Amino acid sequence: GVIGLMLSVNPELTAAQVKDILRRTSRKVDRAHGNYTPDFDGFLRSPYYGYGLVDAHAATRAAALGCQPDNSTACIPLADCTNGTLDSVTEICNGIDDNCDGSIDEEVCPQQVAIGDPCDLGGNCSENCTQLEADPIPACLANCDDANPCAEGFTCTQDFCIPDSGRLSPATDEICDGYDNDLNGEVDETGCEISNDATCEFTAQCDSTNGPTQCVEGFCAPVCTTTEDCDTGIECQAVATQYGESADTSICAPSLNTGLTCLEACMFLEENAPQPIFLGIVNCITEAETCDDAIECVPL
Repeated sequence: GVIGLMLSVNPELTAAQVKDILRRTSRKVDRAHGNYTPDFDGFLRSPYYGYGLVDAHAATRAAALGCQPDNSTACIPLADCTNGTLDSVTEICNGIDDNCDGSIDEEVCPQQVAIGDPCDLGGNCSENCTQLEADPIPACLANCDDANPCAEGFTCTQDFCIPDSGRLSPATDEICDGYDNDLNGEVDETGCEISNDATCEFTAQCDSTNGPTQCVEGFCAPVCTTTEDCDTGIECQAVATQYGESADTSICAPSLNTGLTCLEACMFLEENAPQPIFLGIVNCITEAETCDDAIECVPL
């Protein structure tokens, strides 16, 4: 869809130039933990998010502005607006003259929030609006480098100042959202109702009457130390973080190496997985084009 917009304002772009524009204009998400490092051309790239979130506005503007000539594989932007048709591009709050009318950010910028205050990812933070792992909402963080060190209590990470506490949000009333809103050291101690079908969004919704449980991939699973803690045919497996690394917690989950036939494994999932999860797995497997695609349909 974004490429369609780009080609609508500049049909002469090559496929390589389109890819280069997307690389140059993408937004860097999760800067605190995304592990962005320069690629062979110096553009920041994350092993988890690639070049970041596609920015339709920036990509379309870059396409309309055009590329410097004599390079079919990259799109080095033109230096100014003289050769581009930008009158159809909307001005947004980004510090540049989007529509090339001679004015920058005219009447489009919201009131700026202070460093450390909540921000809305819509341009009201002049530096970095980022959601930290322990923060329920995004916060405005200061930029930093060797010449501009962070204040006491902050560490310069990925070129902006991360609080040593891991959180900037102030204490609020506790709600069911997976965060310690009231800063009392407990997460979701109030506000969560126990699930009656073992499906969940947050761990506090899981019934821990018979032992600790954790919400993983949308369903409640028993926490374990060894496979002996689990039922027959179930293994104690480490939970993976969103970055593919092993977390500190392990849960009892179906093993892919049980020796079960496809039919037996399907019957096991039907008997043990919550119905919405089971139906989602079946639909995913049915639509899979390869065996590897089908295996990836099964949680964990």
